[in-house]
Amino acid sequence: MQVYNVLIFSLFDMLMLVIISRFLLQNQVSNFKRDLKFIITGSILIAVNDYFITSEILSHILIFPIDILLLKRYVSRFKIDIYKTLLLYSIIFEVMFIAQTVCVIGLSLLYTDFAVGLQFGFVSQILSLILVIAFCKKVDLSVFYNYVERENTIMKFVILSVYVLYYTLTVLWYLSLENMMDYVIAILVILAITLLTNTIVLANSKIHKEIKRKLELYEVYFPIIDDIVDEIKARQHDYHNHIQAISGIKNKLACEVTTEVEEYANQLIERDVWATLVKMDNKILMAFLYSKYKHAEDIGIDMKIVVDSFFTQSRYKNYELVEIYGILIDNAIEAALETKERRVVIITGSENNRNTLEVINSANNIQTHHLQRIFDFAYSSKSGEGRGIGLFKLKKLIDREKGTIMVDYDAQISKMSIKLLFS
Repeated sequence: MQVYNVLIFSLFDMLMLVIISRFLLQNQVSNFKRDLKFIITGSILIAVNDYFITSEILSHILIFPIDILLLKRYVSRFKIDIYKTLLLYSIIFEVMFIAQTVCVIGLSLLYTDFAVGLQFGFVSQILSLILVIAFCKKVDLSVFYNYVERENTIMKFVILSVYVLYYTLTVLWYLSLENMMDYVIAILVILAITLLTNTIVLANSKIHKEIKRKLELYEVYFPIIDDIVDEIKARQHDYHNHIQAISGIKNKLACEVTTEVEEYANQLIERDVWATLVKMDNKILMAFLYSKYKHAEDIGIDMKIVVDSFFTQSRYKNYELVEIYGILIDNAIEAALETKERRVVIITGSENNRNTLEVINSANNIQTHHLQRIFDFAYSSKSGEGRGIGLFKLKKLIDREKGTIMVDYDAQISKMSIKLLFS
């Protein structure tokens, strides 16, 4: 292929790379000069590589590090490491490859005289560009990328392995069929080593991620436990004041004493959320629930916490329990903030040797079709980016251990309830 053909096709490839990367990284505000510089520089480098490297296979192999270095430079302001750059590049390439393949197949079916060259190649690239833009506008790629990059180790492995497989097959394709067997063993060995390395890297990444989550959990909630201990000490100091208040009531008539003491005691009980929480065996959950109670108090939410069982034996790790509780409670608080009652009730307990968590909140009118889809990926009745992930993730966590989710909405009293049963 002549060098100007390569330059023209590369311009389209670089443009598609810019468009897809911007949508993946939620960077939809374009910097025209910067993007143009990147597209032209990348296209020229690829054309120069094709012109000076006479070996097709070597030229093809060199395109990969050129693309990676260019992409790493382009996304440098996002502070993405090389491993995340590889993941980003693999996703971008696979989207481009699918679009270009669809267009080439479509043109080959429409035109019997279809051949690889400047004319059909130019048309194919224009159609591919249109298809990529339409796809990026229709699909929220940033949600997918964030989900894969942060949560889904298996999907990372699949995406990277698909690219490695494609790259290996293209190298084989560039080799002549006569010498194929001379290279196939070496290529398979390289493929096996790459897949093994990929697996080890992903496994280590998962281990480090779990350790990091545990450390973050302890850093956040251990100080809260200290705060609870300090509050208990302060309440002990207030105890004498309460005794004096009750003693002051005793001089009244008996019926008045009974009523006032009962009301006074009820007020104390309602305020003593810590007295219930402190009995929980899982101190991380205790601290977490206390932090949510204080947060609700600060923003004007009337929150009540009922602990029917103080023992939480679970297959989930502590950071996973915090995620499960947190997603449900945060959603309830967000919904309650939009209501007049602004009320949330949290009930933890056990049924048939399984843990239960029920969160009830005041809620505005909820349509049936919204209730049916609240656990769908990226679905939310509210506008805004990054929504609809929490409840989807919650369902995945509960389904993993074959738990149960029950949803109830009572329109007459404007109450929403989600109850979990999990091991």
